[in-house]
Amino acid sequence: MSEDTGDTPPVDGHGQKRGRRRLSWIGGGVALVLVAGGIVAVPQIVHAQRVSEYAELVSLRDTAFADRAQAEATLEAAMALTLAQQSETGVLAQRLADLGQTPEPILPAQHAGELAAAGEAVASVIGEATEPEQQRAQAHERLVAGVAELQAQDQAARAEAEAAGEELPEPLAPASYLSLDIDAAAAVIGAEPVPEKVRAVADGDVTPELIEETRTEVASIEEETADLAALIRTEEQRMAEFTGAIESTVPTLRAAAEGAAAVAPQLVEHAPKAPDASNVAVTAAHQAQEIASTEDAARILDGLAAYVEAARAAQAEHEAVVQREAAEAAARAEAERRQNANREGNSGGGSKGSRLCSRYRPSPGGGGSLVLVYC
Repeated sequence: MSEDTGDTPPVDGHGQKRGRRRLSWIGGGVALVLVAGGIVAVPQIVHAQRVSEYAELVSLRDTAFADRAQAEATLEAAMALTLAQQSETGVLAQRLADLGQTPEPILPAQHAGELAAAGEAVASVIGEATEPEQQRAQAHERLVAGVAELQAQDQAARAEAEAAGEELPEPLAPASYLSLDIDAAAAVIGAEPVPEKVRAVADGDVTPELIEETRTEVASIEEETADLAALIRTEEQRMAEFTGAIESTVPTLRAAAEGAAAVAPQLVEHAPKAPDASNVAVTAAHQAQEIASTEDAARILDGLAAYVEAARAAQAEHEAVVQREAAEAAARAEAERRQNANREGNSGGGSKGSRLCSRYRPSPGGGGSLVLVYC
């Protein structure tokens, strides 16, 4: 009996059939392993995709929170600045109206009337005064307090520089609320964005429902930010109306300053008793004329108001001198009349009622005294 070494060729094809059956069994086993592994691998891949999608949404949510916080801080500053500019515009409107009441010869009647009309136009842009809402009022208080603090720092810095003989530093406080923008107002207020924070869940807790909920949350935050941006634009438009109303007065103010410089020399003629004060007013008129070459309505208004104040002071001084001289003349006339009357009385001449006589006047408690009366 021979030993089968495995190298003997198969007989009648039976060996080939057994080989095919063995390969078929092995191949089926591999396929079964692959299918079984796929049952586990597919859910893991899907979950990994969900975790990645959730992480991206969390990042978008953090950005949305930051954008909303920034919009809230910007709106707070805008509301404060709008109220401050509204108040300042109202003051300028009233000052224009007051200048419109300036009589001749300080200002020509035409220019005075134009100033009054300009004041009414600016006031119409402001509208009726209403009580600001609490959020706006509180933000405005913080802005005003911040500017006051900067002004105090400026004052201390100027005093220190003057004491040291150094050049005066640039001021920190704004010269006008109308010169501020929203970012500068936010810096004065100290409005810092405080984004909301929501902690992300662990990867193992990510579900399709959580993803959808986070996506909805992001959309809601972005919508709120868009609403805040619309409110900010409304505040910006309101401030632009104030600025435009003030800028529209520049031609009127410029013409009035030119008119003031033309008529100011007449003050010397109309107030001859106050030559120094009249000259001060003339100088102020020329300074207002120089300032009028700028586009700064507030500065031109300041210069024009300074001239009107100096001119009124010159007129008041002139009137005071005239009244004092009149009173002194009346006093001298009265003294002269009395002196003449006494002289006639002492000489015994004069008519009755123009001489002084002594009479005894009894006192209520007894006794009496001599008094002089006309007789």
